[in-house]
Amino acid sequence: MTIHKAIAASGYDTEKVAGSEEAYKNLPGCCQYDHEMMMNQTGEMKSEDHSSHNH
Repeated sequence: MTIHKAIAASGYDTEKVAGSEEAYKNLPGCCQYDHEMMMNQTGEMKSEDHSSHNH
């Protein structure tokens, strides 16, 4: 449960804990997601440019 809480504190939802809205709003736009979007479970990797900030 500790991992779920840590992920939620960073702004993301897990199956067990809802993400912090405040933390989510502070994420860079490329790290935010459409809450209606389906999760990619194909294993296909998507290349995105994250050079404007550190992960």
